[in-house]
Amino acid sequence: MIRAALLILICASPARAQFAMRPPAICLCPTGAATGLRDLFPGVRADLRAKAVEFDARITPMLVKDERAPLFFLEVLACSPDTREHETFIVSTAKPSHIHAALLAIGLKPGAPGGWSFKDGRLTPFQPAGDRLNLRFAFNDKVGREVEADPLDWIVNARGSSRFADAERKIAKESNQPPPGWVFAGSKFVKRRPPGDEPGHEREVYDADGSGTIIGLTTFGSEVIAWSRVISPDANIQEPEWVADFTKTPPAETKIVVRIRKAE
Repeated sequence: MIRAALLILICASPARAQFAMRPPAICLCPTGAATGLRDLFPGVRADLRAKAVEFDARITPMLVKDERAPLFFLEVLACSPDTREHETFIVSTAKPSHIHAALLAIGLKPGAPGGWSFKDGRLTPFQPAGDRLNLRFAFNDKVGREVEADPLDWIVNARGSSRFADAERKIAKESNQPPPGWVFAGSKFVKRRPPGDEPGHEREVYDADGSGTIIGLTTFGSEVIAWSRVISPDANIQEPEWVADFTKTPPAETKIVVRIRKAE
């Protein structure tokens, strides 16, 4: 029902554009005309025939190697401005709800973010759900050649040489779980008062547009795209351990194109 509603052409008001109550609709042309990448929203493109989405971003200005600075622990891979720049790889001005709508437009199905439930006096994690995704970060190197990287290759343990992807595959194998990866969690809808509205005028809004969590590594419960295993961002529950591998990441402020497809 949600997907059908989003694929109807509607006119979004300025207020809606700033604080989406629902991921916005997209005007889809007939399949025969839908070839190549086309702009759907500011900074968001899709190839409807190839079933691919991409959005623009930049390496966070805070991703700078400095031996004098505290460790830069990663909690997300992509966020909106003025949210989690101190714990991400990239920052994007593309609205999370626009990215969600573009993923719907290529036929992907959202699930739900992960989280925790409290039962019998203990917290029990529940894993995120949704279509599996393949993510790549594309950028130009120093001589202008395009490089397409798996962002998982940029994540390393702060206290050793182990890599995030290897550690996650080991955990999945030992617990007899499916191979880990990214999922289209689809954030959620929450009651919130939009900026400028009077107190008491709460509306149902798309959570990621407020939290700015586009691609989560740890589990905040509002991410559009989530890692398939719950990892707590609370240092009292789970000690932070994952940082950037500066031998692989491009310089701060480098332009990035995030490319998303359904995983094979």
